[in-house]
Amino acid sequence: RVTYQNPNGSDIVREGRNVYLTVSGGMAQIQVPNLRGRSLRDAKITLERMELRLGTVSYVPSDMPVETVVMQAVAAGRRISKAVPIDISVSNGPLQAQVDVPNVVGLSLDEAQRRLAEAGLRVGAMSSKASKTLVPNTVLGQSPQAGDKVDANTPIDLVVSH
Repeated sequence: RVTYQNPNGSDIVREGRNVYLTVSGGMAQIQVPNLRGRSLRDAKITLERMELRLGTVSYVPSDMPVETVVMQAVAAGRRISKAVPIDISVSNGPLQAQVDVPNVVGLSLDEAQRRLAEAGLRVGAMSSKASKTLVPNTVLGQSPQAGDKVDANTPIDLVVSH
């Protein structure tokens, strides 16, 4: 687009005279910084200082520290206008492994603890209940139930006989 001309468009001039034009080069282009590995706070400040816009922030599981930029939608080094938002993905920590809760009902407390540990779980709250037919420290109930999927290291509450 022509942003300026000399002489003006309404001026009368001699035939063959030069007309000088100033043409816009478009919006200013800014080189996108590398945000990967920076904290979310640092990424926001960096973009603001460069007069760029932060777009959508999504959280994803990652081995990188929590609140660290894992990915950016606009590649580092690319030249863009100030109006283009830069979407980023931020770490919310490692993905928790899901494990199946084993059935420990009917087992001795020692055996139940061993099976839970093998599954990557731990004993949670324990309560006791009287039983005339089972030996003491036999598991009568559990929560969560056998077959449920839970995060590794989840405590499993047990009810044992006394």
